[in-house]
Amino acid sequence: MVPQLLANGIATSAECALLAVGFGLIYHTSKVFHFAHGATFVVAAYLFYSFYSQLRMGLVLAAVLVILLAGLLGLLIDVLVYRPLDRKGSSALGQLLSSVGCYIVLVNSLPILYDNQSKQVFAGVVPMREFLGVRLTEVQIGGIVFASFVICSVAVVLRVTTLGKLIRALRDDPQLLALTGSDPGLVRSAVFVGGSGLAGAAAVLHSLDVGIEPTIGLPAFLAATVAMIVGGTRSFEAAAFGALLLGVLQNAAVRLMANEWREPATFIIFVLFLLFRPQGLLSSSRRTEEIQ
Repeated sequence: MVPQLLANGIATSAECALLAVGFGLIYHTSKVFHFAHGATFVVAAYLFYSFYSQLRMGLVLAAVLVILLAGLLGLLIDVLVYRPLDRKGSSALGQLLSSVGCYIVLVNSLPILYDNQSKQVFAGVVPMREFLGVRLTEVQIGGIVFASFVICSVAVVLRVTTLGKLIRALRDDPQLLALTGSDPGLVRSAVFVGGSGLAGAAAVLHSLDVGIEPTIGLPAFLAATVAMIVGGTRSFEAAAFGALLLGVLQNAAVRLMANEWREPATFIIFVLFLLFRPQGLLSSSRRTEEIQ
């Protein structure tokens, strides 16, 4: 029972980890609570449905296109919404409300093109595989491998490459970064493209595993936000650890009680961490204003 529970939790956390790392990357560098990240996730899922199921593109080609277009959508939201607000001295609340507005507009535009019905991207019965008494579908196994590869690649980029050093510098001190001759705006653009591309990757996994509908964005985004808080602010990749823990705890709640407890369990975990460990598991104690 316990090995299967852990395996289900890992499979569940793959999608959440990608979304959470992308959101954390954007939030910690731009200081914008990018609520529209959830809309990018939903739009990317429907784009994948169009490419893979309707236009019959190959899986890899459809996934790559979706990730690129998701990155472009995130960049457009930053350039057309957040940066003009920054130039006008808008408050964090103003940016948040604008982000919520972007989410509402984008998500409510989808039923006009696709209707409100749930759509299955991967038709037919998904084969199961068993290893050491643990049973997972091929889609879940592929999702775990894909998410692990992507997150490890992001970690390498952030810690080894020049771009990663610039991103960490933008997070820590944008003014000092500008004094070095680097363009903070260009680095910020790379962050929004990369973070939103991760939302696109998460959308591909979600589409293949359980299908899509217009309402998938909000619960996925809230879970990613909780995962980022649980993981902590010590590093961008900490959100992946938070997603793993959250996935295991969610599946434990479902196994011990009922499926309806999945989302309540997420918020119970969220409240507990805000009360007792607001800096997250992988961070040392920090002042409240540094976390916000």
